[in-house]
Amino acid sequence: ITTGDPKHPQSALTRSVLAGNHGVEKYFDYLIAAATGGPNDRAGTAKAILDSVAEARAAAQDAVRLSAAMSAALHREPVPPSILTRMEKILDSYRASSNVELTVAAALEAVASQIEQGIDSPESLQAAMAPVNAAIDLRMKLQAERLALMKP
Repeated sequence: ITTGDPKHPQSALTRSVLAGNHGVEKYFDYLIAAATGGPNDRAGTAKAILDSVAEARAAAQDAVRLSAAMSAALHREPVPPSILTRMEKILDSYRASSNVELTVAAALEAVASQIEQGIDSPESLQAAMAPVNAAIDLRMKLQAERLALMKP
């Protein structure tokens, strides 16, 4: 993140992934504390997760915005059609990747709400987090496709 171009959608997407991962980490910390009888600050945990959600959402939206800006700039340049097509596919993939991160954020938001309300049985929390597994798989697939498009 620190070495990436802040105007590139990958930098924003990476910030979104990191924020979502921090939210998942806070969720797991909460589960561990609950399972081991450790201290659990429901309000503090919910707020920390929601802070991660807000950051993930904002960065995902930035990725889409930056991708659109790069696409517009690309169309102002004399780019060979074959390269333009490949670059457009890459840039379009950021919208799908951003939607993945928004799916993770929505699941974390549901978890934070349950924790805050005390509706936090392992089963209910796992059900709220169920969309995350498929989202993470799709996250990896989209990134691999993007990398493949970058090969000469």
